[in-house]
Amino acid sequence: MSCDFCLFFFGIRFSIFEDDIEALEERTHPIMIQAQSAALQYYWANFGGHAEKCFLFVGRNLGILGREDLNENEFFRDDLDAIAAATRRTLVSAGFSEEPRFYLQWAISSA
Repeated sequence: MSCDFCLFFFGIRFSIFEDDIEALEERTHPIMIQAQSAALQYYWANFGGHAEKCFLFVGRNLGILGREDLNENEFFRDDLDAIAAATRRTLVSAGFSEEPRFYLQWAISSA
């Protein structure tokens, strides 16, 4: 049984389609490999519960809040600015052209 959670991430979000799921589960998806080769973090999940709304995030995982994860997290603005600047540089050097941003993404349990 999984619980609802909220992902806090800085980077790029990609919509994932059914054809991508096997490669994501096996960690062989091209975007994952591109992220790994640049020492970027990634996270993917179904954020839609029964509605199956999957996303892959690439950049920097800033935390997961939920019953099975953290209860709280805090950041100083200067720290977030430094994380964003460093992650943005790494994304660009890894060949990602999309504009990174901060995401708070709620995942609805399908249980």
